[in-house]
Amino acid sequence: MLVGGFAESTYVQGKIRRELPELRLVVPEDAGLAVLKGAVIYGHNPSLVVSRIMPYTYGMGGLETFDPKTHFGRDKINKGGRWYVYDWFKIFVKVNEHINVNHRVTHSVSPSHPMLVCAVYRTVLLGPKFTTDKECELLGQLVMRVREDIPLQDQIYDVTFMFGDTELLVTVKDTTTGRENRLTLNCLK
Repeated sequence: MLVGGFAESTYVQGKIRRELPELRLVVPEDAGLAVLKGAVIYGHNPSLVVSRIMPYTYGMGGLETFDPKTHFGRDKINKGGRWYVYDWFKIFVKVNEHINVNHRVTHSVSPSHPMLVCAVYRTVLLGPKFTTDKECELLGQLVMRVREDIPLQDQIYDVTFMFGDTELLVTVKDTTTGRENRLTLNCLK
């Protein structure tokens, strides 16, 4: 089905028919207005869209247990007597994954510094390893001061990604106090 501004162009239709002769090309009446009409209908009733296929893999930066075989040459830190690598891409949803609107994914994290920084990334890669990969894009950061009365290794924070219609809502919640911070990102960029 061909819709949108150029759908009624006989030149575009002919070019598509020549390049893809095995496909049946359907051009509805008022094809140029189809996208606009769809946007107006969606604006009046957003509940019409119940799911979508993710155009990117979304995740956050974090630490991963150091493995000398796969992490050779990477910077590492010692946390609680164990070695970790920086800039690990913690996946929340993968590219081409089918998800419902308002789908939530939560992962628990333990801070390694007095300020918990939740850096949100996206990439076209299905299985990214590091946030420093050239295909990864930083979308935003949510910063939260951690508690000083509890050792860092004993603190747990839940990081939740909620995929709305056109937005990604990121929430970081202190599991002990219930205190939370939020960040809303536009997924249409």
